[in-house]
Amino acid sequence: AGTINLSNNNNDFIGAVNINNGTAVTLADTNDITVNINNNSVTSIATNTGGNSVISDIDVAGTQLNTMSVGGDLSVTAAGDISDIGNIDVGGTTTLATPDGSSITLDSSNNNFGGLLNVLANTLISLTVYDSSAFELQDGITITGALDLRGSSVTTNDFTLGSTSVLTLTSTNGDISQNNAITHSGPTILSATGGDINFGLLNNNLSSVQIDKA
Repeated sequence: AGTINLSNNNNDFIGAVNINNGTAVTLADTNDITVNINNNSVTSIATNTGGNSVISDIDVAGTQLNTMSVGGDLSVTAAGDISDIGNIDVGGTTTLATPDGSSITLDSSNNNFGGLLNVLANTLISLTVYDSSAFELQDGITITGALDLRGSSVTTNDFTLGSTSVLTLTSTNGDISQNNAITHSGPTILSATGGDINFGLLNNNLSSVQIDKA
């Protein structure tokens, strides 16, 4: 299998693009694009679009997102873990659907999720999201392992972590704040550059807190 590189920004795929074989795949579309990955050979997928990008992948070994720019919404439905190997820039909402017991690792330093990031899974093993803009964790997520969030500012909502998991929250140019109280018996690591750490809710119950910068 070889690479697929259809990266002319004037492309306009009216119907779905079906990938039946190939390794690294790069596609561009001046409007919306829908991509179905129907095999286990694809090592990475990148879509550069003026509009929305919808990606579905059957590979249980996971889905790797390469450097991409999506002008509208990004939706990824994976059969395994979701990770990145390049910076992801999304103008709208990002929706990631993955089976329970999977991990999501989006840790490229210049990722930019311009809208909300929604995870469609009842339980994740771990969640790592680095965002060069402000990041707010969705409400009601359950993670059995580590939760590592980085943004220009970081806001948490209601979530559940494993008892020994590491919670790491890092803001690069703003505050770390919460909308719901946090109960966590594992280590918590907080680092806020250029902002404050606002964990003032009375019902917080944190076992071990390390402040790296505030």
